[in-house]
Amino acid sequence: PTPDIFVVPQSAETSAACRKLVAALRAAGVKADTDLTGRSVKAQFKYADKIGAKYVTVIGGSEVESKTARVKCMADGTESAVALDTIPQFMTERI
Repeated sequence: PTPDIFVVPQSAETSAACRKLVAALRAAGVKADTDLTGRSVKAQFKYADKIGAKYVTVIGGSEVESKTARVKCMADGTESAVALDTIPQFMTERI
């Protein structure tokens, strides 16, 4: 199934935060996926596009620190700044 959102870890250090976000998204009924192979950010964006993800968000150190991330709509390229703990609600309003 095509994910509604693909969560991109910017580094190995942020992959745990990404997995936590994916779990919260799935609990909210959002089809979410993340990279578990250690690909580069660019390769992850290509993969997200290839599998047809509707939205993508990148979680890096600054996003974890500020507790805010940008969620990008792959269809039109628009981005929204969203608090990490409200991304599941943000996504359920859009799917």
